Amino acid sequence: MNKSIVTSDAILEMFNERQRFEGWLAALESRRASTPPHIYERVRGDYEQRLEAVIARLLERRAEVQSMADTLVQRVTALDADTSRRRDEKMEAELRAAIGELDAREADKIVRLSDEAMAVLNAEHATVSSELSRLHEVLERTGRPTPVFTQERPSESAPRDAKWAADSAPAAPPATANATGVAAKRGEGFDELQFLSSVVEPRTGRGGKNARAESAPAPAPEPVSSSAGSSTSGRLTGSVPAFLKDVPNEQVKTLKCQECATMNYPTEWYCERCGAELAAL
Repeated sequence: MNKSIVTSDAILEMFNERQRFEGWLAALESRRASTPPHIYERVRGDYEQRLEAVIARLLERRAEVQSMADTLVQRVTALDADTSRRRDEKMEAELRAAIGELDAREADKIVRLSDEAMAVLNAEHATVSSELSRLHEVLERTGRPTPVFTQERPSESAPRDAKWAADSAPAAPPATANATGVAAKRGEGFDELQFLSSVVEPRTGRGGKNARAESAPAPAPEPVSSSAGSSTSGRLTGSVPAFLKDVPNEQVKTLKCQECATMNYPTEWYCERCGAELAAL
């Protein structure tokens, strides 16, 4: 009995020590942000090492505690049996005395001895039961050891003080910039304006910039006087392309768009309605 009490006291002391280390680790974690990493790691490593040692000792003593608890269970069972036997002896003596088999003095002696024996048994039963409850508590606590903190430690290249460390993650580039870049890359291989200029220039003798201006409908020529007719005719002869010399002054839309069937002037390169390229005359 004394050995089990000493053992359970020692184990409970180790259990309290384990709880103390766990509390220190929790308090240390709450101060992590304001503690230099190298100091935090050193203190945490010390607490974890001491906590692991206490848990190891508790697990080693658990088998011993379990054996003691089994012994106490057997003792409680025996005490219950002895108490029941003494109670039966007392009741039997009282019955024999009531019948007249035993005289009062002899019956009182048996009853007194039975009461004294049951008092001793009850006292021991209370002590053993209390110690057994204590051992069961120890077994329950040591059967579910708290896991040691396993949080990953920062690398050696981490800042020395987390208080002064700042997040430096680069901001994601805007989506519009990416789209513009992709569009620019797609346009690098083909210049539509330059292509149109190369097609129009040999036929009209004009640059690419005038090609779009020619896409607008040509205004009807204003009537001119007979005196200015000869000079105007001379200017038109030098400025109008050869393939348009036979076109009358009042132009008629004779060029049909293959896409939307809209009629266009024969001088147009693109449909005035849908913008599709018109077939050459």
